[in-house]
Amino acid sequence: MKRLGIIILLLLFFSNSKAQVWDFCGTSDSFPNFLDTVSYAPTKVANNEPYVVRLFVHIVRDSKCKKGLTDQQVADAINILIEDFSPHGICFMVADIDEICDSVYYVDLNVDSSEHIALFKKYSQGIGFFGVDVFLLGPDSKYTGTSGGGIAEFFPGSAFLVAGNASDIGLPNVIVPVSHYISHEMGHCLGLYHTFRGSCNWDACQEDPGGTNCNTCGDLVCDTPADPQWFGVDPITCVWDSLNKNNTYCVGKVHCSYKNIPVLCYHPDTSNIMAYISPICMNHFTPGQGKRMREMLNYRPPEFFIPDSLVFDSLIVTNGKNEHYEALNYISAKKVIVDSSSSLILKAGKRITVKDPSKIDGYFLAKIDTICNSVSAVYVQRTLRRSTKKIAYDELESITGINIYPNPTSQILYIETPYEFKYEIYDLPGNKIKSGVANVGKNEVEVSGFAKGMYIIKTGNGKVFKFVKAGR
Repeated sequence: MKRLGIIILLLLFFSNSKAQVWDFCGTSDSFPNFLDTVSYAPTKVANNEPYVVRLFVHIVRDSKCKKGLTDQQVADAINILIEDFSPHGICFMVADIDEICDSVYYVDLNVDSSEHIALFKKYSQGIGFFGVDVFLLGPDSKYTGTSGGGIAEFFPGSAFLVAGNASDIGLPNVIVPVSHYISHEMGHCLGLYHTFRGSCNWDACQEDPGGTNCNTCGDLVCDTPADPQWFGVDPITCVWDSLNKNNTYCVGKVHCSYKNIPVLCYHPDTSNIMAYISPICMNHFTPGQGKRMREMLNYRPPEFFIPDSLVFDSLIVTNGKNEHYEALNYISAKKVIVDSSSSLILKAGKRITVKDPSKIDGYFLAKIDTICNSVSAVYVQRTLRRSTKKIAYDELESITGINIYPNPTSQILYIETPYEFKYEIYDLPGNKIKSGVANVGKNEVEVSGFAKGMYIIKTGNGKVFKFVKAGR
């Protein structure tokens, strides 16, 4: 009787752990293969250039705006995405980060009632056309009664959420949004199925463990081994049930077998990001999965990706609008107007030039951004729209349209500016040599008495320019 009781307890434990693992992803595999249904030509030819996808990051908090991820955790989540996808020629540029302070979406979000769809529709900025919206909930948040997981909007999709922790699979303190689970849901958005798709002939035809039908069944990726979804991967050691190597054990032990091939004789990938495994076991996509994601991205509209450069006559943002523009290299605008109820974010990889920023009353961020590189908590702090009144000129080569020439100079330094500002000139040791006011238009600064060498001009709004004094 005692032995029977132990067996029952073990069965209950493993049954419960399997159910909990099953709950971590709510994204369905029942969507048809997009590549079989598309009827139009791709918008971009696959090549060695990386696809730079625009990200909109939403930090979901309680109504008091106190609970949720820290800035460092948000940065860590973004960096996991960058690290997991960059080996496959896919990287991300953060277009915007904001906060959603609403307990309706933070506590017990009911995905069975499509509350996540309501969240996506209300706050998404990419709207399926301009990029991917990522909703990050905190470690103490839940959805549909679980203690952690994620769900994507559609397949392929443009929005997903990750929430809670993974404690119910024996991994305390593993915060779901700050783990490879975030890449799992992004994988769905970019066209990847679960590795076990078709298991027991659910949602699709079952994949042969020998790989003979990998192009038409299972996850449709041939370098991901057939996965029976039997939760036989240890959540700590990440090892598939060791008995699968014992052929005598496999005889008669069948669960959703493929043509009488027992489940324990499968050899699934125990570290694939699209498998149902512990987040500490996840660490890679296969080359085949990377190829499939790039093929799916070929059919996204051009607006989904970051353009090379942008040139504007004027950028006018009014009536409570929030607008953003990104470029891999340069952004140039002759005039920028942002009223007090609106916000404008400009990000470029090399240079941003705004010739007339004198009519900015709302939130304005202009930043030389890191393309496909990791971000920091400071980056999150500077990018996050925590206020509707902010002007930030950050790390820009040219933001005001100020032109300083000739450089080097021996007599006169000219400063051309569209607005008035104070300036100070320092030598390299840090001694202030001269100060003054640059008026709108062209200004002459006498430098003939300066010693030969490098000098620094600091403007009133914190910008720094360098020039060289030649001769004496």
